[in-house]
Amino acid sequence: MLSYVFQRYLKGGEILYADQKEQLVSVLVDTEQSCLSKIIGKPRFDIKRAIESGDASALQKEHNNLLGDETKAGELNLNYGKDASGTLITYPLVLASPPAEKK
Repeated sequence: MLSYVFQRYLKGGEILYADQKEQLVSVLVDTEQSCLSKIIGKPRFDIKRAIESGDASALQKEHNNLLGDETKAGELNLNYGKDASGTLITYPLVLASPPAEKK
């Protein structure tokens, strides 16, 4: 679920309304401060810094570092199930891009 919040924020661009972006930022920053800091055992501010600086590549990198990508498992070492051949999936599914314009 956290991966989807990251991805929706990153892919949202101009499609999301300001309040939608604020809600996504709130989830990301609160999760970092309340949950990830406890799970990892040290205070974390990387997500907050990336959002504040507007650095989408840093935010994507943080997503990949925590949750994994096609090349490696993330720091949280989560299990995302198995693929059709029975191989363990160590990275989240990719969220579809939003529609091209606001409705």
